[in-house]
Amino acid sequence: KQLEGWDIVRPDTQELFFYRTDSPLDEYVASQGHILRKLFRNYNTGEGKDVSGLPVQDMCAGINAIFGEKERSSAMYSV
Repeated sequence: KQLEGWDIVRPDTQELFFYRTDSPLDEYVASQGHILRKLFRNYNTGEGKDVSGLPVQDMCAGINAIFGEKERSSAMYSV
């Protein structure tokens, strides 16, 4: 019932990676930045379980996986 009234879209992986917006670039960048900041604020706790019932990790775990904990201090990233 939570999704009542919403159009559910189930794109395949190729559609997700090749998506092009009709929005002007500055609007698109601003909207993506807003989404990433909101996601970071609301998901960075590392508390709870995912859809498979496994414990979730905080978002820093992804940065650690890419750079390693030692190299993370020299990595430059922003949300």
